[in-house]
Amino acid sequence: MKKAIIIPIYMRLNRPEELAHSEGLMLAKRAIESLNLLKDQNFILILPVCFDPNRQDEENFFLDMDKFLRQEFRRLREGKIFLFSSHQLKTLRRYLDQRGFRKLSS
Repeated sequence: MKKAIIIPIYMRLNRPEELAHSEGLMLAKRAIESLNLLKDQNFILILPVCFDPNRQDEENFFLDMDKFLRQEFRRLREGKIFLFSSHQLKTLRRYLDQRGFRKLSS
């Protein structure tokens, strides 16, 4: 059976530039790096990431942050990583709304 490790990440930022030095990113990196100590590396890493922006233009904000995190986390681990960020959540909500599942999308 394949194992999964889930590390939820929450980040509250004003600008994408703050991400590189944010406490949330530093803690997430430390958590991911600590997994290298495990003898059994046969697992999938799942990272649900919640961005909490203090701004109005969220769409570009989410996309920029998503790209940055993917690059950072690829450098830390060679195994499979599934990152689900606020960017994917917004896309999923729009898709469900268009298909008539508005009650499920929230």
